[in-house]
Amino acid sequence: RTIVSNTASAVEVTVVCTGDHPATGTIRVQATDAASVAGTLDMTVSNGNGGTMPIHSTFQSRWLGADCGDIKPRE
Repeated sequence: RTIVSNTASAVEVTVVCTGDHPATGTIRVQATDAASVAGTLDMTVSNGNGGTMPIHSTFQSRWLGADCGDIKPRE
């Protein structure tokens, strides 16, 4: 992972993955207000046979609260 830019409200990171299915891409996250973020993920993944597959994803998240109830973190 390499941070391309990082401000108080946004971050852009490039990612390079190795292994059987190498991939490269960019993740961008922007704080849309004090409790919400939105972002994009753009990757190109190798299928291992010389071909590639593009991936584009968008997401939105918002803060629900400090208490997650009965949900426990993975160990």
